[in-house]
Amino acid sequence: MEKMANNLVVWTDNSQNPRFHHFEWRDRSAYIVTYVGDRLKYRNDKGVLTNVVYECDLDMSPSRRAVVDMRIHPGQL
Repeated sequence: MEKMANNLVVWTDNSQNPRFHHFEWRDRSAYIVTYVGDRLKYRNDKGVLTNVVYECDLDMSPSRRAVVDMRIHPGQL
């Protein structure tokens, strides 16, 4: 997620508020799971920290176990 930012990022997770708080099947037959969270703030071009929602698609098939895609957009869950 940090590599997708042009500026400073700040994680706001802790032991009681993990980075990814839920998941959903994106494609059950292909073993693709999407993990979702909102414990991250990006500094925008004006210097203001903005809450973002992030999604990470993972291929959970036994032979692969790899990141397939990532998305970030402003907001909170």
